[in-house]
Amino acid sequence: MNVEVALLEPQVEQELRTALTASNEYAYERFSRVDVFHRDVEDGIGSVLAYALSDGVWVIVDGTLVDKTTAAELARDVMGRILAS
Repeated sequence: MNVEVALLEPQVEQELRTALTASNEYAYERFSRVDVFHRDVEDGIGSVLAYALSDGVWVIVDGTLVDKTTAAELARDVMGRILAS
């Protein structure tokens, strides 16, 4: 499991959010002020990808042998910790 955090300019964050929302590959959930997108990656070994976006912060979670719900929860949890600090 990998977790990465990036800082985004407002315009870049909006472009990413728009692209992810328009994609039919990602499931979308909103938690308070955090947008979470997640999907399975078709690679034959059960990989997933999850993104959390809020206030110029982008949390990226990717992993193998874990379900997309767990990856999404981890992305949301990491984002919550960042926003609380």
